[in-house]
Parts: sequence; structure tokens; C-alpha cells
Amino acid sequence: MTKLLNPKTLLLAIVCLASALCANAYDFYKNGFYYNIKDGNTVEVTFQDVNGTDTYTGVITIPQQVTYNGTTYLVNRIGYNAFSLSTLTEVIIPSSVTYISGNAFRLCYSLEKVTMTDAVTTLGYQAFSGCRKLREIKLSDNLEEIPLGCFSWCDSLKTITLPHALKTICSEAFKKTNNLKTITCMAWTNTTWEDENVFEADVKANATLMAPKTYYQWYKAIGPWNAFSNIKQLSYDIVKDGIYYVLNNMSALDVTYKDNYYNTYSGNVTIPDYVILPEGTYNVEGIGSLAFYGCRNLTRANFSSNIKIIHDRAFLGCSSLTSMVIPSCVEAIEYNAFSGCSSLTTITLNEGLKTIGLQAMAAIPITSITLPASLESIDGSSLSCNTSLPAIQVNPANPYYTSRDGVLYTSNGKTLMTYPAGKSGTTYTVLDGTQVIANNAFDRARSLENIMLPRSLKEVQTSAFRECNALQVMEFPYGMTRLGNGAMDNCNRMSYVILPSSLTHIGYNAFNRCTSLNDIYVKATTPPYCDTYEWYDYDWDEDVIDYAFTSAQFRNASVHIPDGTMSAYSTADTWKKFNYLINTYYEPDFMIGDVDGDGQVSIGDVSALIDYLLNGLEINMDSADMDQDSQVGIGDVSALIDYILNSN
Repeated sequence: MTKLLNPKTLLLAIVCLASALCANAYDFYKNGFYYNIKDGNTVEVTFQDVNGTDTYTGVITIPQQVTYNGTTYLVNRIGYNAFSLSTLTEVIIPSSVTYISGNAFRLCYSLEKVTMTDAVTTLGYQAFSGCRKLREIKLSDNLEEIPLGCFSWCDSLKTITLPHALKTICSEAFKKTNNLKTITCMAWTNTTWEDENVFEADVKANATLMAPKTYYQWYKAIGPWNAFSNIKQLSYDIVKDGIYYVLNNMSALDVTYKDNYYNTYSGNVTIPDYVILPEGTYNVEGIGSLAFYGCRNLTRANFSSNIKIIHDRAFLGCSSLTSMVIPSCVEAIEYNAFSGCSSLTTITLNEGLKTIGLQAMAAIPITSITLPASLESIDGSSLSCNTSLPAIQVNPANPYYTSRDGVLYTSNGKTLMTYPAGKSGTTYTVLDGTQVIANNAFDRARSLENIMLPRSLKEVQTSAFRECNALQVMEFPYGMTRLGNGAMDNCNRMSYVILPSSLTHIGYNAFNRCTSLNDIYVKATTPPYCDTYEWYDYDWDEDVIDYAFTSAQFRNASVHIPDGTMSAYSTADTWKKFNYLINTYYEPDFMIGDVDGDGQVSIGDVSALIDYLLNGLEINMDSADMDQDSQVGIGDVSALIDYILNSN
């Protein structure tokens, strides 16, 4: 016969059994953490017992693995209620953890900061609910769901970044999280809200939603995100391992900057070949515009093998960057890419590079450079203002450019591209046959006192002689027709200039800051047209017009014009602003019969004239008009031959 237990005894037995079970809520304890053994050699972090509300406290870093009784276990989960009600203030979750269970940090009233890696793929419901001091949390970028009530009552949370892989946000995920000011969502696909209660109404009305650059318009137009009243555009589409990217034609990535592009990066930065995203693998093909602009603490940038282009101002002002190797995969360097890198003493250009843009490597302290054979295009300003650079070398196999005594010319010798600002000497004679002085070609060549120009010269481009501060006199040869914008800017020791009779056009600011310019000799009988540039000066709240000459020059300089042209100059725009127009007799500045402009009359001029008549080749028209009938024809050929034969 079975003897029944006294009810009180039975109740006591049940309580004791429950206490025993509670006391064994974990499998083992090691170094401050309680663990449950799961399948294989893995464990989850758990709690001491149901009454152990102070199981964990302060700042904790969960280990990646733990060894117990001779077995090493991988810590890959945070268990149900593991840290609930603990007095944690900060937790760092290792890359081994992939799963955070429900209620894992629920009601951790002291918890302020949580850091997890992109290894986490799952969050349980109410995982951080009631963490009322939580101010900062780094979520895994691979989370596809924010579960029910996950961040409810986190009323100290002001900003949060939602992951790129996000597909679903469940109901009340941010219930009573009313202090959210900024929500950054990195998803590229339409994220589903379980219902309209995901965010509080006042959050949708007052918080700012930050959307990826490429998908900004989509966020504004399509629900559920258009429920937010304030939606702004990020400067990037994705961030991986501390590097920000923007989509390039939807198929590749360019490196870019964070919202404020100043000092986004520092130290030694390595750019990967590609980035793996849920959508697929994206090659990193460009260094974007302004990507590293103003990163004063950037010391080195290592490029991937997929980079094809370095965009404009990519490294502008990186004052700690000391050396740079441009790999052979790079085909183009755009304008101002490395300009102003004040410590950049070495830059290596490899074969494969095809284009170098305006001022791409200007005003940097490099001491040598060799342009590769593959280079097809470079602007005259690309290597300007480099006062430590004594010579520019070119691979002899380059078909487009050549170095003549360290000066960069086009291979046909018709354009002087760049005179290195660090080249020694006070006098330079531009090679015969040169027709164009390129943009910024002599910029900051401050040692030059004399520059001799050939009669073949046709055009001087923008800022060509800017800041040639030792230059005292400038004489432009007959045949030159155009002087570009700012061509002589800040040649502040130049006392006079001679402009040829062939000159037809002067750009704005051509003689800006030429404070010593007292005499301007103009041989053209028709006043050259002078450009103006109109702009608004916000500092002085006024409209401003830049002329070819300065107001001081208009007041004080003497302009020596050809006899008989006073009426034309005194009524011509710009020229009429001068106080002192002086009639002057000029000898002709061209030689009759010197058709090819080589300074002498010979049988070669006959050939040049015939080529002009048959093929339209360029010649000196004034010199070719032998019979002085104001046109060039077959009669001039006869007159030229007669002149050569009879010297008459």
C-alpha cells in the first residue's frame, strides 16, 4: 500500500525541486560568464539563476571562445534572458556571436552602449526593450529583421543606423522610443513595416531620416519611409570596414566620404578590390570626388587592382601624405586630385595612365617625376607651381609628349605644356616652332627674369605666366593673336609689356596684380577685344566686373597706341577707361615675304604660300600679301618669287 505524502511535505518537495532546477540554469561558469553547452563545441552565454538580477555588471567584453574541462567551445549565441535585469553599462559582442536571443538585454536599465559585429544575423524579440539609458548601439549590417519590441522604451536613444540587409521591421520595434532624432537606413531595397506602429507618430513627424545617396528619391517617394516628414540624403550608399562608398552606374563602387568630408580617414588606408553585399560582389573602381579631401592625418593610401580613375580633388589638401604610387590599373587622374598635398615628395606614375587633369599634381613638393609612355593627355597646369621640381621627364616611347631640357612639350613641339617651377636659370628661350603656351605653363617660375618667345607663337593660354615675379619686361611676337585669362597675373615686377599688331583678343584679369606695370605698348591698329567677367562679391555686397587691366592701371599706366588710332581706342570698351592714351609711331613688326614666320625670306616661304593656296595651311597673312592688295592670291606668289630673285 502506497503511503500518501502530507500536502505540506509535497509542497516543500516541489519548492526544493524548483530551487534545485533554478540553481542549475547554466552548465558551467568561467571567468565571469555563465554558459550553456549547445550542439557540438559551441556555447551560449546565459544567466546564473532566475533570481540573479545582478549576474553581470559594469563594462563587459564577451569572449569568442572558452575552455572548460579540457574542451574549447566557440561562443556563438547570447541566450534567452542572458543579461536581463543586469546592471551592465557597456557590452562588446565578439565576431563569433551570430544569434542574440529574445529578452537578452531586456530591462538593463544601466546599459548605455552596445557594439556588435556584422556576424550577427538574428535578434530575438524585445532583445533591448526597456534599456532606458541606451544611447549608442552598433548593429550588424547583416540583420534582415528588427523584431517585435526590440528597442521599445529605449527613451535615451537619439540616433540609430539600420542595416543594409534589412527587410522587415516588426510591430512596436521602437515603441515609446520618442527621443529618436536621426534614423539612418542603409537598405537599398524596400523594407517592410509590419504595421504603422513601428515608430511613434511624433518620431515620424520630427526625426530626420537619412537615406543612401543613390536611393534618396526612392525613400522620399515610396512607403513606408515616406511617412517621415524629414528625409535627407547621405553622401554615401554603403560603409564597410570604415570605408564609405557610392554606387557607380549601379554596377561598381567608388570610394567616397562621410557626410562631412573633412577628416573622414586617417592613418594608413587600404582600399579593397571589391565589396561583398547581399546584392552581389561590387568591384571598387574609383576614388570618388573629394573622397579624401582635407584628411590631414592620412599618411598613406593603398589602391586596389580595380581602381580605374582618381576623381577630382580626391586627395586635395592631404597634408600628411608623403608618397603615392599610382598603380597601372589607373587610367585617369582628374583635376586637383593631389593639389595642395604639402608633404607629398614622391609620386610614381605607372604605365597604363592615360589622362592627367588640370592642376592634378600642382603645388606639391615633388623633386622628380617621369610621365609614362601610355600618357595621352595632360594639362599645362597639371604639374604647375611645383617649386621643388627641376625637370619633367617623359618615357621616350611616349608618342604625344617629350621633355626638352626638362621642359614638357608636345611631341611635335607646337605646344609648351609645362616649364617646371623649380628649374634653375634666369633666362629661358621657348623653342622655335612653338605655337601655344599652355595653361599655367610658367606658373610660379619665380627665378625667370627673361622669357624669349618665338615668332611662331600664336596663343598664350590662361595663367600661363602667373606669378613670374622676377620677370621685368614681356614682349609678345608678331603672329600671336590671343592672350588668355590671367595670363600675366601677379607678374608684379613687370614694368612694361609689348603687344603685337596681330593681337586680337585679351582675356579678363590678364594683367591682374601687375602692380609695377606703367607702360603698355599696343601695336594693333584695331583695338584688341578685351574680355570681362562679372560676379557678385558677397563680402562687400556688390556686383564686380573683372577687366583685362586693373583700376590702378586705368588711372596711372600709359598706353602707347599706333598713330591715327586715337578715335578707335578712346571709344573701344576697356581701352576707353585708360586716362593716358598716347599716339606712338611703330615700325612694322612683321617682315614682308616672311610667310613661314622664321625671320627671313627664302624659297621656303614660296612653298609655304603655295601650300596655303592649295591646302589652306596656316601662314602669316600680312607677310604673304606681297602686292599689298589686302588679299592673298597667285599674284603674291609671283611677287614673292620676283622679290627673292631680284631682291626688290
